[in-house]
Amino acid sequence: MTRGVALNDLLGHRIRVGEVEAVVTELCHPCSHLQKLTKPGVLRGLVNRGGLNADVLSGGAIRAGDTVEDLGPAEHPSSDD
Repeated sequence: MTRGVALNDLLGHRIRVGEVEAVVTELCHPCSHLQKLTKPGVLRGLVNRGGLNADVLSGGAIRAGDTVEDLGPAEHPSSDD
């Protein structure tokens, strides 16, 4: 869980949280399964606020209080193979 971080703005960026580096690949949209586990209407409050999906580049520890650091736009792999 984060506070004060514009997560949607990190789409397509490299980030660091604690020791972990990742590339944010897509927004995570809430699903009906979550609503089944909680209560009707919970999804409305989570639209465009469901979090992020990311590819982890390097693992490590993430601890409470670690900041989300924006490392800038992710480099796209070259297609010159």
